[in-house]
This record gives sequence, C-alpha cells and structure tokens, in this order.
Amino acid sequence: MKPQFLVISIILSLFVFFDVGTSLAEAPYRVHQNYEDTVRIAIIWNNATGVRSCDSSTLPVGQKTLDFVKLALNPERVPNIKELRNTTSSPVTWEDVKGLWGADTTPHVIVHVNAGWSTGWNGPELDTIFSRAIDLKIGIVSIGDDAANLSSKTFGFDGVSNMPEPLSDATDIDSLWIGLLRANDDRLKTIENGTLAYPGVNGIISNAVDSILKDTLVNFLPYGEGRCEADADRYDILYPHWITMLGYQQGYWDGEAQPGANELNVLVAIQDTTSQNLIRRGVALSFQPSFLENSLASQQLTHDAIMFGSLTHTLSVANKIVITVSSDTLHAGETANVSAVIFDQKGISLTELLPGVQWQIVNPEAGDSISRSTGGTTSLTGTKAWRTITIEASVVDPKTGSLIRATAEIAIIPGDPHHLDILTTPGVPADMLNDNYTQVAARLSSTNPSITLYSIVRDRFNNLVRASDQDLTTWTSADLAIARASGQPLNASVGTVSLSGNGSTTVSAAEGSLIPDTASVNGETTAVNDAVTADTDGDGLIDRVVIHFDVPATVALQNGAPLTLIHDGKILQVSGISTRSGGAVDSVFYLEVTEDETWGLQTDWTVTLNGTVKVSFFEDAAGYLDISGVKVKDGIGPVIEKAVLHPSSMRYSDTLFITLSEPVKRGDLASISPQSAFNYYLFTDETSPDSRILQRSRFVFERETDYTNQVRIILSDQSNSNFEITPYKDKMQFVTGSSDSGGNLPPGASVSRKVPVEIAGINSIKISVYPNPLTRGSIESLPPRVREHFANVIGTIRSGMLVAVYSIKPLVQQTDGSYGIAAIYDAVGNLMAGDVRLKKATTSINYGFMWDGKNQNGRNVGTGTYLAVIRCKDMDGNVFMEQVKLGIKK
Repeated sequence: MKPQFLVISIILSLFVFFDVGTSLAEAPYRVHQNYEDTVRIAIIWNNATGVRSCDSSTLPVGQKTLDFVKLALNPERVPNIKELRNTTSSPVTWEDVKGLWGADTTPHVIVHVNAGWSTGWNGPELDTIFSRAIDLKIGIVSIGDDAANLSSKTFGFDGVSNMPEPLSDATDIDSLWIGLLRANDDRLKTIENGTLAYPGVNGIISNAVDSILKDTLVNFLPYGEGRCEADADRYDILYPHWITMLGYQQGYWDGEAQPGANELNVLVAIQDTTSQNLIRRGVALSFQPSFLENSLASQQLTHDAIMFGSLTHTLSVANKIVITVSSDTLHAGETANVSAVIFDQKGISLTELLPGVQWQIVNPEAGDSISRSTGGTTSLTGTKAWRTITIEASVVDPKTGSLIRATAEIAIIPGDPHHLDILTTPGVPADMLNDNYTQVAARLSSTNPSITLYSIVRDRFNNLVRASDQDLTTWTSADLAIARASGQPLNASVGTVSLSGNGSTTVSAAEGSLIPDTASVNGETTAVNDAVTADTDGDGLIDRVVIHFDVPATVALQNGAPLTLIHDGKILQVSGISTRSGGAVDSVFYLEVTEDETWGLQTDWTVTLNGTVKVSFFEDAAGYLDISGVKVKDGIGPVIEKAVLHPSSMRYSDTLFITLSEPVKRGDLASISPQSAFNYYLFTDETSPDSRILQRSRFVFERETDYTNQVRIILSDQSNSNFEITPYKDKMQFVTGSSDSGGNLPPGASVSRKVPVEIAGINSIKISVYPNPLTRGSIESLPPRVREHFANVIGTIRSGMLVAVYSIKPLVQQTDGSYGIAAIYDAVGNLMAGDVRLKKATTSINYGFMWDGKNQNGRNVGTGTYLAVIRCKDMDGNVFMEQVKLGIKK
C-alpha cells in the first residue's frame, strides 16, 4: 500500500457483538451536538451471512453489524447517516458513494462493515473507494473479521497470518480478553488551552476505559455462550512511526496467558506525526463486538472511532504553496525576491513549515541562480533573455508525508545596450538570441564581390536588445585596398561590404559609445578559370600563357616579385602581361613568356604558375592575387623536331624519317597524304612550299598504335626530276592532319616550325666515269639523261669524259666556287692536269668534272691508263681523297 494511503485512512476493525441478554444502548459519551447534527457518515456493509455453525443470534453477520453501528451512533442524534449494501454480485462503487449527497458533497467518514468477511466482498471497487477517500481527506472506518487483510492496504501491514497459533480461532479457549493501552490514547487527542479541541473527541478508548470499564481489560464471552470464532491476526508493521497500538488480544492457554502483550494487536490507530498536540489519522479495533461482555463499552468504542475518523477533513495539513515574486519580469542580470506561503485546506498559513521549503529552478540554463535553496524566501537571477524562468517551491508535510509544490514564472528580457554584434542574416535565429558567436568571417571574391552584414545591439550578457540605430550606425574598413564598407542609405544598421582587392582585413560597425564589433574579410578579387600555353611563333617553345579570370579586372605583374612557369623543375620566366582586347580592363590576359630553348621543344608541356599578380577594380585600391599552383594546360600543337633523309642509290624511293615534338593521332595522319600534312621548302625559296618533293609519296608506320611521333614518308622516284633535295638547306614543316592527345593541331603553315632536312648515316663517295676509256668523239654520245643531270658540269665542252662524283651528304663549297679539286697523273706519276675544279650537278649530292684527254699544255695525251686523284670535304667536315682510273684509247 502506498504511504499516502496510510496517512489518510482511518480503519476501525471492530467486531462488537453484544450479549443477546444485554440491553443494547447507544454510546453514552457523545461529541458536541452541533457536530453530530452536521457530520456525514456513509456506511458500506457487506451482506454476509456468517459461520452457520455459530450461535444463530449472530446471524446474518452483515445485517447484525450494521444494526450495531447504527445503534452506537443513534440516527436520531446523527441524522446524516446513509448506507450502501455491498454484495458479491453487485459491489458498491465510488460513483455510488458520490451519489449519496450529490456530486459535490462527500461524506466525512466512510464506515466499512466488513462483517467478519473479506473474500468475495472486498474487491477492486473497494480499493478505488479507499483511494478516492484518501485524495479527498475522507476518514475510513472498517468493522468486521479479517481486518488485517484489509489493513495490509491501508496500514502497511505485511506477512499477515490469519488464526495464528497458539490461539488460532479461539474456539477452544474459554478465558479470552483484550488488553487496552490507555496511556497510548492520549497521543491521539488534540488539546487546546488545556482542554479537548472541538468537537471534544476524547481519543478512541479513553471514554470506554475511564468512564465505563474502569479497567484496561475487556473480556470475551465464553465460546458457545454468545461467542463464536474470535481469531486475531498476526502481522508485521512496515511503518511503526505512524502506528499507535491501543489494544491486544490474549487468552488463557496451557496454564498461562498467551501470546505476549502487543503480539496480537486488535486495536490500532494510524497517525500522521508523533507530535503530542495533533489529532491522529485512524484506528483499527480487531475484536468482534458480539463476543464482548461489556456491550456498552463496545458501543462507546464504535462511536468514538467513527467520530474520530470523521474529523479527517478538519486536520490542518499542507494544502498548497503560493509563490510571490517581487517582479514577474526581469532585465537580464537583475534579481527578483521570491517568497512562499504555505496554506492548509482551510486557507490558514502554516508558517512552521516554511523552513522546510525547497527551491529549485526548473530546467535551469547557464546564468540562472538562486540565492538559497531552502527556507521561506530566496532570490532569483537569470542572464539569458527572451525566455521564461520557472522557479519551483516544494515542501513535504511532516504529518502526512505528502509533497506539495508550486511554480512561478519570471520573464527575462534583455538588459541595457552594451555592445554591437555583426551578423550575416537579417533575422536573428533562435539559437543566436543569447549568444555572441565567434567573429563573422566574410569571403569576397570576384563571383561574390559584395556581402550584406547586419548590426545588432546586445547587452552585457550577449542577449539581443535590438537592431543598431539606423541613423547612428557607422561602418568602417581597416584597409580600403581590400574591402570597402558603408551603411545603406535608409538604414545604416545594414552594411554593405564590397571587394576592392586581394588580402585580409576587418570591417567594423559602431554606434555611439557602445563597444563596436568587427568582422574579418578575406578578399579574393578574382579567380583563374582557365590557363593555356601558347606558341605564337610556332617554333615549339612556350612564349605565352593565355589566362582567363572569372571577371574583368586590371591585372599587372607585381614589382620585384617574379612570376614563373614550372615544368618538372624547369623554369620559364614571365616577362610581361597584357589584355587580349588591348584595353586596360579585361578578363583574358596574355602572360608573355621568355623563350628558353635550353629545355628543348615544349609542345607537350603542362606547367604550373608560381607567383602573384596585382589585381585592381578601383583606381585607388588594388590587391594581390596569389596564382601559385594554377595548372596551365597544354595549348600548343605538334611541330617537326627532326627530318632526316635516308637516300637510296640513284635516288630511287628515298625515305624521309620525321620525328614530331609529341605523339599525334596515327589514324588521322594515315587518312591523308604526306603532301597535305607537311610542307617541303627548297632552299632556293623558303617562303613557298614545293609540292614536287612530296608528290605521290606515302606514309609508312612501323606500329599500329593510336598515337605516334615517328613518321616515315616514302618518296616517289625522282631520278628523272629536274629538281633536287638539298640536305641541310631544304626545310620541312608540319601543318595539318592530326592533333596531339590534348586536341591541339599543328600551328599552321604561316608559323609552324621549319627544320632543315638532314641526311642519315656516314657519308661515302662514289665515282663513275663515262665514257671510260675515252675515245675521240662528241659529248653528245652521253645519254640525254646524264647530259641533263650534269649540265652544270659539262658546260660547253663537246668532247671528253665525265667524271661523276656521288656524295651521300653535300660537299662544302670552296671559296673559289668549286666543291673539290682533282689532279690527273700518268702511269709513272707525271702530272697531266692539275687544279681541276669539282662542280655541282643539279642536286646537292652529285658533282663532277670533265677531262678532255689533254695535258696541262693543251696536248692530247697518248693511249694509256691515267689516275685521277679527287680531294673534297663534306658538310660534316670529313675530308675525302678518292682515286679513279681513267682510260684513253685512240
């Protein structure tokens, strides 16, 4: 059973059965007549029959007990008695009790005629009635057998044993009595000014002991002579400090009184305090009225117990707490005085309970405090505004153990303006009403060149007070070169911060003498969207970077701070910067790069910028943008790195081996002719390509790869051509037809790199003579093809032999215009002709001279074999001394 149920219940288990031979009478000692006239008593009686083996005069036990109670009260003197019959099939409910006097009028006491029985009658409906009675301060009196079973719920009894040994049901015991503890009854009386308090309830057993019994013992009738079973119950008491023992049952058994005093308690009062001057809560009388010899004493006990229980509603118990605050609205940091008053159910102040008041703040937050946690007064302080603080006062009534509490709400509003706070939003979110967050950090960039900030005023506890004054607020930038700040024309509490240049600075908002606030600003005036390398002169070297910024600006190099390009540790220097449009402001700029051929061709380079540039939007404000780390894409197309001619003998199927500066798409190149992809320039005209060299040529690729930088061109048969390839003088360029992996095409004919056509391998000299031997005749006898090819050598000579010199690599022309010198000797070493000049034929690899068969004196030499010694030097510096035999036949 809950303790509070114990506190309010009054249980009287009174088994009072009078001697049938004794004249029944009402209780002679009454309370004040005015009280009897007004007290409301509800009797719930169990319609039980009883033990049929007992004396029939005790049956039916329910009705007999009801009659006994009404006789003790005397309805003529106590008119407001109403009764409800409780059966096993139709138990009484709380709604039945409420209906006795109307919904708003309840009884002062409920008398439960237990009638010696509990099983079948005392169900959950009775539990509900007792619980509601406790809540409404209605007394409870129970009369009947097995009281201890019921008392386990109302008194807190535990381990109840029905009919315990040695007395059991007392049917074998003739000498049986109840011992009354008179002294304990005094503790149940309310004494005011030395007399019993109204209505003069004189405890529970005092009237019976002092005025009727004149003794502390009351005997039971012998078994079978007006008494049946008289079993008492043994139990443990869970809350002894609430219980007052008023009577115990004993019997004479086996030559002695058993059990010991206070072992079988049949008369028990429940109390709410140990104080001597306060009335108690209830009583339990566990003996049967019909079995007692003195029926008048039993009637008096019944009357006094019921009247005692009816006074429950008059007890002075803590009923409510009223909290008073000096102000229901506080500025943050201010203090409110709080006090409590405790009232009982009659509205009387209970000052004696004030020291036990406990104070607490419900769901406190940082900055909330109370000056003291106990006592009748305290003070409260809160620093967080825009909310309500709930303070609670609670007290435990020592008489009932009940906890009562009350709350009061105090609104906290902001304190005096103290400092400004800059926000990034116009409204103040709920989580920022009371917190001064970390400094605002604004990032300005070319894509977001301005930001709107909002200035508010907070108190010293960081509570929002208001927006800063729309006329008095001022905005200031610490560095105009990075950002500018100003208040909006119609409302200066709203500030606009605009980008000026690169760097970090702060802007501040101020209002009068209030502490200003600052916001950090990081200016990034522009950002690089794209950067691509360029080769404006087509020589395969980076000479420009085209850089795209996200917005137009003025961009310049920073004095004293070099800007460089880096590729695999190789560094190129930026020498200047200009706009694509030619104006001062643009979003596309050219970084002019100093060419450096030390690193070789750079058509496949991707580089990284390193350094800063000066960026400005206003004439008087500029910042610096660090573009270090910006990746520059490859924007340069492929060019020829090297062209090498691999000649074949007699100029049949010469091959050009081309090495490109980077791999290109092989498939695209293979789909066109070499004449379309490459230009060939004879050294005699380096401005106009000569289509004859590459005419009818074809590509041959060593491997079927997607990309290649090795290109082989098989030239057509040019042996009968009227032109010649001049290695190291003729040039080639790559102009179209295929792109690199980045999609970059060759620069085009106007600028693409031109490289000299080299000759492959180690040089060698071959000499042919025609006719050999020489017979007298005209040069016309030479084949026309030979005459045409060596026309420069033959000249106007009409008779003689042609000594043809074939050099894989071109010979070096001497200062006299010749390409070598020859001397002719006879068989014994006599010089026949000296200082014979070697002339160039129609190509740079064919040379020769004519000998007409005459000596240096102009005379014809005789028939015989002669030796020609030829001395020449090729373009690689190799000197050749070659000999050939010449025959003369007449």
